[in-house]
Order: sequence, then C-alpha cells, then structure tokens
Amino acid sequence: MSLEDIADMAGNKKKEGPDDKGLIPEYEGKSTEDLWEEYTGYHKIDPDERINKIRDREKRVSKHRKQLTKIVEDTLGEKDNLEDFEEKKAKQKAADIVTKIAHKHYDSDNMELPEEKSKKEEKIREFLQKAGVQGSYEDLLQQIMNSMDLKYENLESSAPELKRLIDFTADYKDKEGNKIALLDTYLVKHEHREGLKKLAGKELKKEYKASASPQQILNDYRNNVRLKNQKYDIKGRETTYSKPEKKAA
Repeated sequence: MSLEDIADMAGNKKKEGPDDKGLIPEYEGKSTEDLWEEYTGYHKIDPDERINKIRDREKRVSKHRKQLTKIVEDTLGEKDNLEDFEEKKAKQKAADIVTKIAHKHYDSDNMELPEEKSKKEEKIREFLQKAGVQGSYEDLLQQIMNSMDLKYENLESSAPELKRLIDFTADYKDKEGNKIALLDTYLVKHEHREGLKKLAGKELKKEYKASASPQQILNDYRNNVRLKNQKYDIKGRETTYSKPEKKAA
C-alpha cells in the first residue's frame, strides 16, 4: 500500500514534495536484534572516541524545538499562562496550541490535518497517543489551562505533557529522531517483547521479570543513556583540563 493510499484512508491530504520517497524506513519483518542494534546505534556515547550521538542530535533538534515553543509564545502574547482568560477563551487557546503542534508533526510526514472538525480531532488524538501523552486530549487541554507558567524551561513541572508533546515533535522532525520514534513503536510490539528483555537486560546488566513492560525497559535504557551523557561531560573535562604527566628524567 502506498503512502497516498494510507493518506486517503486516514482522511489526510498528502503534500507533493521531492522528499516523499523513502521518508519512512521499513522495519516490518526485521528481527528484534536488528531493531535493537539500530536503536542503540542512535544512542552511542563513547568519550574515548569523542562520539556522542545524543549531543549531536540535540543540536539539530533544538532548532525544531524553538519553532514549537514559539507557537506557545505567540498564542500567549506577553503572558506566561492562560489564567487571565475566561474559561472558554482559555480552552480555545490551549486547543490552538495543541492543533498547531499537531500540524507541525504531520507536516514531517508530508501530511495535512483534515479540515472536517471531528476527523481533525481524531488525528490529533492519534498524535497524542503516538507521542506517549498521559491522559486524554481533554486532560491535556486542562493541564495547559491550569499551568501557571508555560515557558518551555518550566514545563517539566508546570505542564509535563505539553513538554512531552513538544519534545516528541521536535525529535520526530529530525531524521534520526524520526527513526527512533518509529523504532520505539516497533520494539514494544508483542513479537519483540521477549527479545527486548534479553537484549536490554544484557546492555543494562539487569534481569527483567516477566511482568516488566517494554515501555519500562525502554525508559530504563533512556535513563542509562542520560547517565552516560553526564559522564561524557565529566570525561571531557578530565581530558581537557588534566595536566600531562611529567616524563621521568
């Protein structure tokens, strides 16, 4: 089935463009080992070889994130939150933020949101689920409305699900980030669960129980990558600032 057919079935319009072909990598039918090898390759950190895929990707992703945070800033104007607006207006502004971010996400796949309201909302809900947002669309709107500070640097505590949405979309717009997002969805499929436990367990030196969910395992892996990233900085400073040993006379 072509991308055009998928777009028609989903009720989306597909844009024409030179980058359409090969936009979505094919992971169907690949072994868990192959998926895991590619996934971990995108997270490689080695201070001795001065390799940090996370840092390199972040430099690219930050440009996309800036565009998404500008959506929030432009919607709020000079304000930091929606508390000065009456409830109906605040809800509309919250919905505008989510819808515009959804537009940016689907634009990454050369898709447009449907014009019809119910179909558009359905695609937005699918987007939220894909991004791993906890709770419903209405819950997200309420969180945005209740937040006292919608500046990006404070979203972790004030509106964490909005931050999750922004971060997911920014990552998805990057070529590697897009592939990581797709690999995330494949690695949690039923047929890969047992293999994921073994491969991640070996990587993390941890034995997972049968009850461990693939989402939990991937979260453990990401946390481990964050720790490696921190150690990379420490190792870098040691390499840069440590004095060379004096040679024996």
